[in-house]
Amino acid sequence: MTAPKPFNIMSKPIGPRCNIDCSYCYYLEKEKQFPDEKKFRMSDAVLETYVRELIMASEAARMPETTFAWQGGEPTMLGVDFFERAVALQKQYAPAGMKITNAFQTNGILLDEAWGHFLHDNGFLVGISIDGPKQVHDRYRLDRAGRPTFDRVMKGLEVLQEYKIEHNALTVVHRANSGKGKEIYRFLKGLGIEFMQFIPIVERSALGNLGKAPQIDMNPELAVTPWSASPKAYGKFLCEIFDIWFKRTSARSLSNISTPCWASGWVFPAGSVFLPKPAVTDWRWNITAIFMPAITSSIRSTCWATSPRPPCRTCYGPKSRPNSAPTSAIR
Repeated sequence: MTAPKPFNIMSKPIGPRCNIDCSYCYYLEKEKQFPDEKKFRMSDAVLETYVRELIMASEAARMPETTFAWQGGEPTMLGVDFFERAVALQKQYAPAGMKITNAFQTNGILLDEAWGHFLHDNGFLVGISIDGPKQVHDRYRLDRAGRPTFDRVMKGLEVLQEYKIEHNALTVVHRANSGKGKEIYRFLKGLGIEFMQFIPIVERSALGNLGKAPQIDMNPELAVTPWSASPKAYGKFLCEIFDIWFKRTSARSLSNISTPCWASGWVFPAGSVFLPKPAVTDWRWNITAIFMPAITSSIRSTCWATSPRPPCRTCYGPKSRPNSAPTSAIR
């Protein structure tokens, strides 16, 4: 039997449920894939199984720490008490010498004093979604009533900064901001954000069955959604940010994560586990029935990272925890 390899599992404990309705969100419609699911809330039993088995699997893979990456939907909709239980279970099952870290991605709207105390006291790394200044951010990031969200997100950011919670900004690069690289970078720096992540949105138009890869430069209006960033615009966006960053900082820290080495799978509220190919052929496993190390021993037989990228086990630094999709990250 092949020995377990280093890996990451991202948890979506509230599935696709969210308190806002971003125009470019690909995930809200995923509710249709779970027609029998009503609450999309991970039960206490599944949560305990997930925490216990992930720690055991990490130990079996000889990983120095177990990273819990929490995403959604919007995980803050679960309330502080859900994550208090998660942390208590982590302390219960972690063996001596095992470091436990938590990474958390949020739109920031529900962050308040209770969240501030909890996230600070338990050392969470928080990614907060900010697409740029108010007019840019509110172009696509609206709530379910069609109202802008920028002002509420800024209040959430204030909570993170007031309670000195380690955080970064996750910016979706789309049609409305892809030509504003310098403006976006300067705006985020002006907010006091030291670590930034940029993820381009390139989404197919709703044309039914998937076809060939979209030829965006040839016919962007037909191939992809109106908010999708073009390859040239995204490249220019990154170049602009790199140039201004390189000139202004002496503490140089830049990474470009372009392969799926940041995660090996996702855990959903009911306990189903998604493991992307080539790891397995059956995309849904159930952690309440299958011992997590049995899953992890079947994935990562070879590292997906491309040479000369270092082995995955070196990616667990405090500023590079896997709390988002593949991105370009810059400080």
